[in-house]
Amino acid sequence: MPERKHILMVTVNAHGHYIPMSQLADKIAKHHRVTLAVSQAFVPIIHADKIEPANGSVTLLGIHDGIDLSGPRSFATFMAHVIPGVENLFRSVFKSENASVQCDVKDPVDAVIVDDMLAPALHALHALGVPFYVFNSGSSGRMLHYLSVNADTPVCGEDATHASEPFIAVPPDGSHPPPMLQIVKEILLPIHEVAHLATGFISATMGSLESDLVERIRKHPDMKGVALYNVGPHVANLTGLVLKPEELKVEAWLDARENSSVVYVAFGTMSEHSPERVRAIAEALLAIGRPFIWSLPTDQQVYLPEELRNGIERQLDAEGNCKGLILAWAPQRMILNHQATAVFVSHCGWNSTMDSLIGGVPVVAWPQGVDQMMNALMLMRNGTAVLVDEGDRANRRTVSAEEIERMIRSVLEDESYKKAAKSWKNAIATSVGPDGDSQKELLSLIAAL
Repeated sequence: MPERKHILMVTVNAHGHYIPMSQLADKIAKHHRVTLAVSQAFVPIIHADKIEPANGSVTLLGIHDGIDLSGPRSFATFMAHVIPGVENLFRSVFKSENASVQCDVKDPVDAVIVDDMLAPALHALHALGVPFYVFNSGSSGRMLHYLSVNADTPVCGEDATHASEPFIAVPPDGSHPPPMLQIVKEILLPIHEVAHLATGFISATMGSLESDLVERIRKHPDMKGVALYNVGPHVANLTGLVLKPEELKVEAWLDARENSSVVYVAFGTMSEHSPERVRAIAEALLAIGRPFIWSLPTDQQVYLPEELRNGIERQLDAEGNCKGLILAWAPQRMILNHQATAVFVSHCGWNSTMDSLIGGVPVVAWPQGVDQMMNALMLMRNGTAVLVDEGDRANRRTVSAEEIERMIRSVLEDESYKKAAKSWKNAIATSVGPDGDSQKELLSLIAAL
């Protein structure tokens, strides 16, 4: 039996980065010892949201970087606290004389896997002579974007038009990306700058889902000699899973609905809705008349019309008789894998994009920013989604209740979306199965570690 190594995995204090890294940690921990590190301030959030690593052998480590997550979060704060905190972690683990903190990792570390957002800290690892792997928590298109950004990539102002926003489309082969916001360049450029220094890149995607983009990444000159492992998506085994009391109530509510009848609405943990948008979605759901589950933060539920707001406190105590559920947090994977769920209205963050394909549920794609438009367009190309387009940064429009209703109905009434989604569900099951491509790449990674 191969020797069990000790793998240090370092991630970012954001759900969209932490969750896929945690899922990868669960897989690696079946073969090696794993320490998963993140900002200490994020650890209570992990416990409160019940998103601890599923594999109990994974050690969760808080990095004492001094960041405060109780208020507004900014890139400047991230750079001022998180990056130096990770650099100090590396120096303490690898016994650098420049370490300014005591090491909380007691056992020697054999390999390091680091989220790509932490790229500025990777120069410290390189200076220490430590090999490292970079983790891309998103799509291959996202990775191609940062491989295309250079020091001379032009920047634009906040009034950028649609064509000047990043991540709208994958840059054509051999071309440069359009002008981007300065802050976006400051995020992406450091990742490109360390690419050639990495031992390998690990992506939370499936090779066959983006085969043309994967091929372009492998041929990129800065990836010469750098391994690429496409090990996604993570498909949880929901059979026999012990559900929490709140999840059991949601499951019981779904069990009481007809197959393919429920509309599920969720925009991720970071989205903030205007009062107008909340009311428009509410009106659309009421007009459709289907049962629904809407994941909506508590502080935004005040914008709901009175007829929906009044029943929230009693909705799960009514023996399953209420028409819809409005939840501050929703068990997304369970909902999307339930036979009652018919359509997913989503912002198309990468985790949600993958969850829709894993569950075989078609999507009304309503991207809010960053790489979400690119993910939405990928779903459209694969036949599983329609797009709600709010316009460019400078000309954002209000989407009416009538348009939302029309888009949801178009997916509900056209079997082709459901058929395509089910086809991708089967393809993913094959890819992560014993002889599938994702599983083979995962095993190659584990062997390389």
